[in-house]
Order: sequence, then structure tokens, then C-alpha cells
Amino acid sequence: MSRITVQQLADEVVAPQYRQPVKTLKEALAAVGWAEVDRPTCCGKEVVMQSFLGDAYFAQCEVCRKFIRDVTGPIFGNGHVTLIDSDTVDLDTDKQWICGTQVGL
Repeated sequence: MSRITVQQLADEVVAPQYRQPVKTLKEALAAVGWAEVDRPTCCGKEVVMQSFLGDAYFAQCEVCRKFIRDVTGPIFGNGHVTLIDSDTVDLDTDKQWICGTQVGL
């Protein structure tokens, strides 16, 4: 059985306005202007991070709404969490992050 790439996964699950080439964590941080540190800051405040089992998968500035997201991170549903299956997605890459500024709310 062939596996899809992380880019193909991102193209399937990311909303159209946020679709982009996946990046390394370092590239995503640089794109939003955040330092590569444990607790990045933006707009004078610490960036809010979400993690699952010790691994961060999402971070966002609450002021300007810039964000980074690991597209291979967990997907939370109504009372359940889905993890990406390495049998269907080739996870052998560091390029698994997207970034941008959240629009609308």
C-alpha cells in the first residue's frame, strides 16, 4: 500500500485559505517572525501553545492571530482524538508545519 506525503495530507485537511507548502518548524517560526525558543513571544506577549502528550502541535499569538500548526498533529473531535496513521501518511520528513495569520472569528 502506498502512503501519501505530508504535503498531500495538508492539501486535504487544511482550509483553502491556509493551503501552502509545508515547512520545517524553523522555517515556520521564521515566516511568522518568532524566535526559535521554548516560549516564543509576539506582540509583547507569550505565544499560546497547545500540546498533546508533550509535543506542541499548535501555537498562536492572541493579539495578531499569527499561528503555526503541525499538520501531522492530533485532530480533536467530539469526545475523541485522531492521530495520523504512519501506514497511510509518510511521516519521514521534518516538513510538517504550516503558518499564517488567522482570518475572521
